[in-house]
Amino acid sequence: MSDGESVPSAADGEVLNMNEDEFIPSNFSIAIHTILNEAQQSHGVPHKDYTQYRTYLTSRLARIRHAKPVIKSLSHGPKRAKPAGAGGAGASTGASGSGTGASKKKGAKHAFQHRETITPQQANQHVNFILDGLYSTERAWAHAMELKAVYEEVVSVSVDESNTKSSFALTKKKTSPGKVRQHYLNRLKKAVNHVQKLEDIVQAVCDGNTNSEMKCYAAWIKGNYYCEISDWKNACQQYALALQLCNHISKSISKSASTMNLSLQEETTTTTTEAESLQLSDFFHSRAVNIVQPLLRYSKYELEQEGNYTRDEITSLCHVGESNDDQENEDEEDNELIQQKLNANKFDNDSQLSSIIFRGHHVSIDESNIRKLFFNINTAKEELEHMSKPSSK
Repeated sequence: MSDGESVPSAADGEVLNMNEDEFIPSNFSIAIHTILNEAQQSHGVPHKDYTQYRTYLTSRLARIRHAKPVIKSLSHGPKRAKPAGAGGAGASTGASGSGTGASKKKGAKHAFQHRETITPQQANQHVNFILDGLYSTERAWAHAMELKAVYEEVVSVSVDESNTKSSFALTKKKTSPGKVRQHYLNRLKKAVNHVQKLEDIVQAVCDGNTNSEMKCYAAWIKGNYYCEISDWKNACQQYALALQLCNHISKSISKSASTMNLSLQEETTTTTTEAESLQLSDFFHSRAVNIVQPLLRYSKYELEQEGNYTRDEITSLCHVGESNDDQENEDEEDNELIQQKLNANKFDNDSQLSSIIFRGHHVSIDESNIRKLFFNINTAKEELEHMSKPSSK
């Protein structure tokens, strides 16, 4: 994301809900996974260049912390202005050059100061308080992945380090692989600490969609940490929660897009919104299938290999929060929506498709060449089904 990107925030200098007696949530809406996915795709994560990603996150955090409404709370510099008469004696001492007043003043000006713990009341004033915790979590995770890559490279190389170009081999001070591993585990633990604090703040000041995304992201971060320290029980629980939330978010977006499309089919202005909703729903579905589910399957296997739990106990352990009745109701609603769209989706007189059904979504096709391709596919399917049926004699 660039410096001029648009994020939900209050205007410069604007402070929300200053009345401390009555806490009114600002209900910030933050697309957490969309923001992080765009940042990762643009800054080296697809190529596993976590150093570039961590550098970007450091710069991004500096910009967030130095915004005018939050600079006194999020920066590590002086928290408040000095009194009017406080600088007189020090200024005269520094001008004369006698004593150590000048050095003390310079050191105090640039000294590092610890930040106070961010409270929900503070976070309710500006969205940058939440973005600071989010990017801090992501930076700790990126640093852990960077160190893990170094650790894996060190373990895989031979004893002769002269032929390797790894950053570990080129360091002047030799460090054991165990220390490198402990370093990246500490960074993962720090990411867990960041996300736990952020989860409580988001629950207090953000809307329901942001809450669901935050819980999903937090479960994934915690699952990664438990997986690295071989705590397979907690890893299974966290990955199962992340998988459930990914599927829930994908279905909720799909249902909202389907309802909007069925009620406003005649309006052309909803095409962009429908496409964006389809893309977002597909993102969460892909994340659940391609990222979270393999990690959950691996954690289940390792937990079963320990011998402390049976397969049925592991299966019941991974069922988080939802009963079978709720799942059946959701499946019935999805089937009804799909059936409505199938009934509404018809072929044109010129044997060209005007729309298709993709993962429960009604997607219109504007290009004539693409319509012909889909029509040829459907025609080939019909011919194949006709040929596979036994001929009646």
